Amino acid sequence: MKFLGFEATLKKVEAVKLLKDELELPFVRLFQERLENIFFDKPCVITMKAVGKCKDYLKKINTDQEVFVFFYKGLNFYELEGKELKEVHLRSQGSLKDWELIDEKLLQTNQIDSVSGRYMIGLKKKRVLKNCWQSVA
Repeated sequence: MKFLGFEATLKKVEAVKLLKDELELPFVRLFQERLENIFFDKPCVITMKAVGKCKDYLKKINTDQEVFVFFYKGLNFYELEGKELKEVHLRSQGSLKDWELIDEKLLQTNQIDSVSGRYMIGLKKKRVLKNCWQSVA
């Protein structure tokens, strides 16, 4: 199993590399790169502790493979993004039409750090484009 980490800020990448080296994790590789510049050419699971909106990050994921994305979000998630999550349930409109909601869980304080709770939101890419560069005869 391999773990790849992407972060746009070099300072954060270097900090996590120090932890990786200290913990002796040879299967972890870290890169300074923006999400929209990456093409995921293998099936994968992506986890994010995203400050921005889920829909904005999902639009930036470029792939022709099966991809699962899990967001770690604050308690105000439904206030800020509830409408977009309804679009996922409708499955036919809006900016999230290519994504399927597969899981949503409230993680309580005793399961995580000192915050009062967080949501884990899981989505799966529904439409996977295969052979999109094949020429039409």
